Amino acid sequence: FTQPGSAVHPFTVLPLCGQLLLLVTLFQRAPNKWLTFAGIGGVGVLLVFMFIIGLISLNARVALSTLPFMVTAVLVLRHHRASPAVGGE
Repeated sequence: FTQPGSAVHPFTVLPLCGQLLLLVTLFQRAPNKWLTFAGIGGVGVLLVFMFIIGLISLNARVALSTLPFMVTAVLVLRHHRASPAVGGE
């Protein structure tokens, strides 16, 4: 990198932070649901944007490639909503 600041963009920093949050929750005995939500939101920003780009450009491969994440995110959110709070959350 000759200019490291050029790599700092919300669509690179937010998904990276989201992945780090999801990595932290992976190693927790009882994952914190708010860290999970924030991680999904961070990664989801990029993938929802990619989904919209795929729809606008009529590129089915791009749009369909984001669906596994979106389906998994919805299932995780539904699971956390249905599960009882652990540890006073």
